[in-house]
Amino acid sequence: MNLKNWFFIRLVVAFTALQLTTNAHKHHQHHQQVTSLLNHHRHRHQGLDILSSKPYILTEDHTITRGGGIQEDDKEQYNISLSPLAFCSIFGFLGGWTQIICNQKFDIFTAMMTGHFLNMSILFAERQWKEMIWRCCIILSYVSGTIFGRSIEVRYERQALQSTDDKGIEVQQSSVQQQQQRRSNAHFKILAPLVFVTFAIADKMNDRGKITLLCFGNGLIYPSVSYALGGTITHLMTGHTTNVSRLVGGGQVHHKGMKTSLCILGSIIAGGVFGTKVLGLLGDDFPYFSILGFFYGCALLLLL
Repeated sequence: MNLKNWFFIRLVVAFTALQLTTNAHKHHQHHQQVTSLLNHHRHRHQGLDILSSKPYILTEDHTITRGGGIQEDDKEQYNISLSPLAFCSIFGFLGGWTQIICNQKFDIFTAMMTGHFLNMSILFAERQWKEMIWRCCIILSYVSGTIFGRSIEVRYERQALQSTDDKGIEVQQSSVQQQQQRRSNAHFKILAPLVFVTFAIADKMNDRGKITLLCFGNGLIYPSVSYALGGTITHLMTGHTTNVSRLVGGGQVHHKGMKTSLCILGSIIAGGVFGTKVLGLLGDDFPYFSILGFFYGCALLLLL
């Protein structure tokens, strides 16, 4: 074998070894990437399993982000004057009282939109256009109240944020803490008299006028109250019934969310019983909504 052939053979062997080394390195990197990806998905899946096994998702400040119930009964945490459970009871009771009167007098609910959407779809299918438009008006009235209330809320939040920035106060890094620091309940000093006036005017209107104004008023009240209480809904029962059932099924009867949901359910029922008794004693001509508007206004002012 001459020198030229020997050199060529050595070159081929060296090139082959280099290719094998490169392929092995790439395979190792690919294996690491696949392993990392699998571990990521496995941890994510485990995290989802953990979250799905509990009926509530908690943030760093232990409040509930899905509107199920309050985890910490601490008024300082929510920047309110009374404990959160006290407000849940107050607004649950007033909500039960209001809806019972509306149901007894008008055969309609003014703070629960599910039935109106379903009735609207039935009326649409049956081509009862006049009644369908009326249901649309009810829904739009509630939506308008919510939009108007939220616009006032945002205005005061921006003012509070501007005031904070002007004073040079250092904002913490946590997004939850930022939200709490920037949140202001000052908008309730506008909503409270507005709600009272809306409910008082409703007493002077015909039935459809009453329903329209009461839907608007409930849109002002409950979305803002829910936001102030960390997302806890205080006037609807289905979600809290579901929460209680899930907690019982999961053997979590001592969970803090159980106390909140039971408190709201009991308050709504108590308000319904009280409203029915009062309606039977005082009759249909009593200015119920003016009285309710006054109580709602006082309760909203307590959130300042």
